[in-house]
Amino acid sequence: VVDAEGGSITISSTEGVGVSGGSDRSIYSTDATLQTSGSGTISVTADATNNANTGNTWGLDLRTTNIITNSGNINIIGTGGKNSTNSRGIVTAGMNALSSSGLITLRDTKASGLDAAGGTYSGFYSYDPASGYNYFGYDGSSVNSSTSNIVMELDDFEFVNSTNSYINSSGTFSLKPVGDSFTGPAIVTNLSLNSALSSFTLGKSSNTADITSGSAVSIAGPISFYGGDININANLTTTTTNSGISLIASGSITETGSSAITLTTGSDSVTGGNVLLASDSDNSSNGRIGFYDGFTVNTHGGNITLGGGNSSGSGYAIGTSSVVHTEGIR
Repeated sequence: VVDAEGGSITISSTEGVGVSGGSDRSIYSTDATLQTSGSGTISVTADATNNANTGNTWGLDLRTTNIITNSGNINIIGTGGKNSTNSRGIVTAGMNALSSSGLITLRDTKASGLDAAGGTYSGFYSYDPASGYNYFGYDGSSVNSSTSNIVMELDDFEFVNSTNSYINSSGTFSLKPVGDSFTGPAIVTNLSLNSALSSFTLGKSSNTADITSGSAVSIAGPISFYGGDININANLTTTTTNSGISLIASGSITETGSSAITLTTGSDSVTGGNVLLASDSDNSSNGRIGFYDGFTVNTHGGNITLGGGNSSGSGYAIGTSSVVHTEGIR
């Protein structure tokens, strides 16, 4: 246990050695606790860019590790090796980043020079060992509640082993790339979002990588997705007044999970927000809206827009000749 008692904690490592074919970590932590109180902050940064290892080279490997503040920010930043065939910035297994109100940021970046060096970027990896899950915000034990905003800047990511990571806060949550776009398709499964979250943003306006939402989401604020093709395979719900749902795709917006999809804002006693589905937002004349197993939208008073051609959906959603229906819809 490292306790700064109101002071700040900074741990940083830059690793430039390694044996080809081995497994290296710039920072490895297990059965550890970093904590402080008051406005004290905690920052953990690891950079394995220049490690020569071609095997598993990760920046941060955090297992059964607690990082805890009160109102201070938490920053966890990792970069894997550029020569690695399995380069990851951050791996978590039973890692808790907990704060009552401080900003919590995780950033997993692709190593500079990785493509030229022949490496393979695998990105952030979160799983649950026998010893526990991954909590962000509060865990109900070390921290009982949280208003923290939580930001995950991940160029690529995987949440594996069923539901293993919990976003527990009444603040905002965003999952977005470090650069303009995710480096590959962004598939969100095995991630539990607390119903008290005040917003959820997946991607950002510049993202052109495909995204898939594979788990139901119901939160107390707006939901916004930005991607190339957007696949919605589970229901989306906002529960507070005027909190809307926006799905903005430069490609198509579809359902690929063979299930009926329902988008809901508000309730019988709460005026809902607007629902916007805007495909072909780059106006390339290629981006349909297609839900083939049932589609329901209930806004309890909010506006409903299904369109395309721009980010406001004021134009038309347009299919391509490779699909059966190519008509525009608005």
